[in-house]
Amino acid sequence: MSESDLYVYRAQPSRPDRATNADPITTEIVRHSLNVAANQMKRSLVRTAFSSVIYEVLDFAAAIYDKDVRMLAQCQTLPMFMGTMNFCIEGAIAENGGVENLDPGDVILYNDPFGIGSHQQDASVVMPIFKDGDIIGYATAKAHLPDVGGKEPYCTDTTDVFQEGTIYPAVKIYRKGKLNEELHRLFLANSRFPRYTAGDLEALVVCVRAGAKALVKLIDRFGQETFSLCTERMFDH
Repeated sequence: MSESDLYVYRAQPSRPDRATNADPITTEIVRHSLNVAANQMKRSLVRTAFSSVIYEVLDFAAAIYDKDVRMLAQCQTLPMFMGTMNFCIEGAIAENGGVENLDPGDVILYNDPFGIGSHQQDASVVMPIFKDGDIIGYATAKAHLPDVGGKEPYCTDTTDVFQEGTIYPAVKIYRKGKLNEELHRLFLANSRFPRYTAGDLEALVVCVRAGAKALVKLIDRFGQETFSLCTERMFDH
């Protein structure tokens, strides 16, 4: 995956000409509503995760992005992950051949360290959010899984990336809302703790679905045009 492949998915700048048309009070309501949506993602993951490293240590991050891969809101967990979350989305799009190959209900599993910015155990999931047949944004989350088939579950003496665990190069764990059974079996087969690892993966799926549902509900409430104007004002500020 080259730099040129990712260029079209890079975050776009704000549009000040549109930002000035947004009502400031409505903008604040939208902004705080997006933060609530991100915190719903956090609560969903914490309440459903199997591993204490997620529900107690909060070794994860979750966020909502718009269709141009600009972050709309994030939950307050591990800030280090947030610096690379947009690359997770860009990589998920590029590795699947572009947005035209994404469908409603898709959930992409991505843990290639050269794409996500950390080791394979920090698996990310990306869900494109659709409304009326069009992508309106992305929900994404990254969390430390118990084991993905590395040399050891918590090893510090690896000599190459392949000893860190199985690499999943932006593959669809859910296709159009249906579990990819073959990939799921492969995922379980490459873990010493399949029950916990599978539970945490499903918790990540619950997390991004919560974010997707919240974003669609928010746009339904304010309308696409008002929502877009308010987010442009947010980015402009």
